[in-house]
Amino acid sequence: SFTDVLQAVFHLTEELKHRGECTNLPESDVDHVSGDINRAYSMMIPVWLSYLGYLKIHYPYLHSLAVRTNPFTETEDVIIRE
Repeated sequence: SFTDVLQAVFHLTEELKHRGECTNLPESDVDHVSGDINRAYSMMIPVWLSYLGYLKIHYPYLHSLAVRTNPFTETEDVIIRE
């Protein structure tokens, strides 16, 4: 559910906030935070894809921008190219 996604993201935010600088963390802590990151992203992706589908149907102009600037592309480019 969307609430579960929020809980995962809020948890990750708190974990990172309380650590401050994330250099020199022991491997066990890196593994823990990596698990939190994987959980949050794996829960967010289906919700984000559903949101894109909604935009495509109801707000095509917003969908176009969201696709061009999505966080999963290596090169974010707002320029529309033929």
